[in-house]
Amino acid sequence: MNTKYRVWEVEAKYMSTVAGLDWTMAGIKWYGPGVGSGWCYLDPDFDWDSPNTGPKPKHVDILMQYTGLPDKKGVEIYEGDILEHQGNDNWQKGSKLIIEHGKMGLLLKTTKGWCYAFFANHPSDMIVIGNIHENNELLGE
Repeated sequence: MNTKYRVWEVEAKYMSTVAGLDWTMAGIKWYGPGVGSGWCYLDPDFDWDSPNTGPKPKHVDILMQYTGLPDKKGVEIYEGDILEHQGNDNWQKGSKLIIEHGKMGLLLKTTKGWCYAFFANHPSDMIVIGNIHENNELLGE
């Protein structure tokens, strides 16, 4: 499996494809397939006042890794994606799945809100319906 990433550009509020990553002493810088670039991690102890360093970035974007798994329709699933259960078992139908740090946890609606129920190995009955950065209203938040 190829390791793939995408990035949520915080300032532009835009999801970008990542073509490359550079690990530097200051942190991790990402580059898009076009002219896009930014920082997705900064070392909190890096001295931005030392010689030959650029100005400290104004914001840090959010890097998300591809899980290596497709949903029911073949759509690639990344960290931060929101999936919906489309299976036949009524107790899970309509429940949502959030991908977090490469783990898949099923969220079930309860009277007290959403709860993390269990981890799934393969979302064969799930479809990607959005992500937490562009579509957090799908979680009722």
